Amino acid sequence: MARYVLRRIVTMSLALWLIITATFVIMHSVPGGPFSSEKNAPPAVMQNLNARYRLNDPYWKQYLDYLLNMARLDLGPSFKYDRSVNEIISQGFPVSAQLGAVAVSIALGAGVILGVAAAWKQNRWQDYTAMSLAALGFSVPSFILSGLLMYIFAYKLMWLPPAMWGGWQHAVMPALALSALPTAFIARLMRSSMLEVLQQDYIKTARAKGLSPAAILVNHALKNALMPVATYLGPLVAAVFTGSFVVETVFAIPGLGRYFVISVLNRDYTLILGLTVFYAVFLMLMNFIVDLVYMFLDPRIKLADDRGD
Repeated sequence: MARYVLRRIVTMSLALWLIITATFVIMHSVPGGPFSSEKNAPPAVMQNLNARYRLNDPYWKQYLDYLLNMARLDLGPSFKYDRSVNEIISQGFPVSAQLGAVAVSIALGAGVILGVAAAWKQNRWQDYTAMSLAALGFSVPSFILSGLLMYIFAYKLMWLPPAMWGGWQHAVMPALALSALPTAFIARLMRSSMLEVLQQDYIKTARAKGLSPAAILVNHALKNALMPVATYLGPLVAAVFTGSFVVETVFAIPGLGRYFVISVLNRDYTLILGLTVFYAVFLMLMNFIVDLVYMFLDPRIKLADDRGD
């Protein structure tokens, strides 16, 4: 186990270095800079700004300075905001993570239920209903669904606040809008996985022994059918927890999602790099957790270290 963890740390560190290097090269290959939009600023002001943020230094020096600062967990100052990148992430991520946790819970619960019902009642009305709902989740864009939910529940029924962030009421509509697509994907994934599991010999043996359908489903089929869903949960959690630009903009949620787009539009180098690093680390951590979950879902799966590799 220790060797496996150490190996993963090394590979993740190498992947993170490659991501930082590629992002740095791409950013500086694009014409312009963080202050190129300040067309009316005097040349002396531009020189002072570039000197303050060390943009006049050679690219190799900026690159090495960033790596050294990141080793100290310092992601640097934002060029467009009077805050550090660490502060922006620490303020925006908790909001996005709370919303993402609700959205993932909805997607996982509803998706698994729809997928299991569709597979268990294949080619019946339950199957057709579940897959029709999944098709809606795939086809309706999040900004359309956000506006529809806001119109119905905020303006017509007046059950929920239309925007901003506060109590649990503010999370209902954006979580529903954010969970629609993952719910549809999980439902279809769960259906196909469950249909495959139900054809396995051990399921036929369980039926021949006279086990009840509920016992077969819960004790034998469900765990193995969840394997593909667990694989999808890694990137899903990383994407949803770090914020959605569209949903957070529509509902005026002060999360992290909007900074991913605004940083690119502003060519805010340090913010782009900081968000990229944060997302990459979070994604790799989620994938590592998924690998550990595999062992719980299927004891036959062992880590490379346990196999003597």
